[in-house]
Amino acid sequence: MGLLDGRTAIITGAASGNGAAIARLLAAEGASVALLDIDGGGAANQAAAISDDTGAPVFGARCDVTHAADVEAAVFQTLETFGRIDVLVNNAGILLDTPLPGLDMTAWERTLAVNLTGPLRFIDTVAPAMIAQGEGGAIINITSIGGSLGFASYAAYCASKAGLMGVTRAAALALAPHRIRVNAVAPGIIHTEMTRGLYADPAALAEITAKIPLGYVGEAVEVAKTVLYLACDLSSYVTGTELTVDAGYVAQ
Repeated sequence: MGLLDGRTAIITGAASGNGAAIARLLAAEGASVALLDIDGGGAANQAAAISDDTGAPVFGARCDVTHAADVEAAVFQTLETFGRIDVLVNNAGILLDTPLPGLDMTAWERTLAVNLTGPLRFIDTVAPAMIAQGEGGAIINITSIGGSLGFASYAAYCASKAGLMGVTRAAALALAPHRIRVNAVAPGIIHTEMTRGLYADPAALAEITAKIPLGYVGEAVEVAKTVLYLACDLSSYVTGTELTVDAGYVAQ
C-alpha cells in the first residue's frame, strides 16, 4: 500500500531536478502522475523511465506555465486520462540574473511570469476540479529560501518566491472550506540543473558547503520526501505553511 494509492498528481517542471524526483516518489507511493514541463520531450522521457521503474500510470507533456491555454490543456488532459486531480505541485521555476542597479525588466517580467503567475494560474485552473470531486486535495508550491533571504543578483527570483508564499497563504484560506490544503516547500541549496552554476568549481562548492549547518548540499529526493508528506494524509491538519528544506541554512 502506498501513501497516495488511488490519487492523481500534476507536477510542473518535472523533466528534471526537483520536479522529476517529486514525480518519481509520488508515483512510487501509488499516485498516477502527469509530468509537465516546457521541455515536453524531457517530460515524456522522464515519464517513460518512471513508468518502467514503478509501473505507475504516468504521462509526460509539454506545458508552458506562462500560457493560459497550455495550463488549461494540461489540466484537461490529466482529467481525461486519469479522471481526477488530487495533488498539484507547482514546481516549475527559473533563476535569472537581475542585479541592481540596471535591472533587466525583461528578465524581471519573465521570472515573475514563470515563478509567480504560473503557479497562481494552475491553482485557479485545478481548484474547480478538486472542489467538484468533493474529497479535498493538496496543493504544494515550491518556494525557496530566497523568498526569505536576500540574494544580491537575483532580485526577481527572491521577489517571485516571496510572492508565491503570499499566494500560498491566501489560497489556503480561500480553499480551506473545500478541504483543499495549500502549503509550500522552500528548498535550500540542492543539487539540480538550476543551481549547478552556483558551485561550478570545487572551491565554490566548498565555500557553499561550509555555510550549511548539516555540512552537505542536498539532493532532490530530500525535497521530494517533504512534498510527499504534504501531499498525503500524514499532513491532514497542515495548511497555509511553508516547510524549509535547507539543512539549517536560514536558522543561522
